[in-house]
Amino acid sequence: MKKTDKNLLVGAGAFSLLVFLFKAKSKNNIPGLTDKPKKDYTRLFIEAEKAYNLPPRLLKSLAMQESSLNPNAIGKAGEEGLMQIYPKWHPEPFYNGKFKQPLSEKLIGLKFELNFFDPAVSIDYSAWYLNWLRNQLKAFEKANQLPIGSVNQWGVVLTAYNWGIGNLLNMFRGSGAVVPKQTIKY
Repeated sequence: MKKTDKNLLVGAGAFSLLVFLFKAKSKNNIPGLTDKPKKDYTRLFIEAEKAYNLPPRLLKSLAMQESSLNPNAIGKAGEEGLMQIYPKWHPEPFYNGKFKQPLSEKLIGLKFELNFFDPAVSIDYSAWYLNWLRNQLKAFEKANQLPIGSVNQWGVVLTAYNWGIGNLLNMFRGSGAVVPKQTIKY
């Protein structure tokens, strides 16, 4: 084999590797770096939906939309995990679900952070947060700041989950805010 044949062979091999990696990356399944879930989260979804009185299959549908059931997903704005929770925007200090900070840690002032890459934490927190949003929106509805009956439609709660409760309330208050296309597709 000539030296130029060896260079072509090496070049072709490198090109094939690049094509393989490009295809694998675009499908998000590079061997050894896969983010695809290897676990069925159905039990966690069902438990959380029952605990927080959510409609069946809501959480799985939300996880499919948010992360394609990828517990290691990281969003463009820093959202984390299966349910794509952005830690800086969520009322974590109010969270009182399964994974709340132990009182002993609160008393001595330890910083507490939830690991949203843990599917159990992500699902429970997301279910708690949806319930919290629904209760907040119902309070605004009772105060005549939202149209009566709108909170009974899960689309309003999911819009608040995706777009933010403040943005949603401002829109209803006539701020001129418009629901983004991403949230409408949601």
